[in-house]
Amino acid sequence: MNVRSNLKIRESEFDLSGKVIAYENAEFIERLKVKLDLGHETAEQLFSDLKQFLYLCGTRPGICSPTDRIDAAWHEFVLYTEDYATFCDIMFGRFIHHVPPTYLSDEKRTKGKTWRTYQVALDIFGELSSNWNVPEHMRPQRGAKPDNVELIEFDNCGNSCGCGPACNSD
Repeated sequence: MNVRSNLKIRESEFDLSGKVIAYENAEFIERLKVKLDLGHETAEQLFSDLKQFLYLCGTRPGICSPTDRIDAAWHEFVLYTEDYATFCDIMFGRFIHHVPPTYLSDEKRTKGKTWRTYQVALDIFGELSSNWNVPEHMRPQRGAKPDNVELIEFDNCGNSCGCGPACNSD
């Protein structure tokens, strides 16, 4: 199978978010159905949500952390190494590494990243599917410091934010 044939972008899409969302990969949707035991519509929705997440990673490097459902789909997409690498290169001009939190990482910081990512996705894309639901234990607690839960804009921190290996900056 020609890897590039899987990269189908609708000609009418001019902005990057539109191009990312328009990316199609029927083989990958089938993989999601089998590996994650999903129906077709559920797999398509999860792939759409993954593309939204990757758009955030590609355009706002530094502090992106997926929900468990989106992370499961990301794991599957990374296994399609040629398709994934081509997608990242064409869409963002760089490879988006999947760097899981380390066992020694600050759990509070990881939780905050997932919540901030959700908040930015909500701001950019509007209504989100249930794949974006952040579990209660990952949400900020009442009385939490605002700087731990708010993020108006992601910046390329250049690894200066203290996020260490989880930083997506190149």
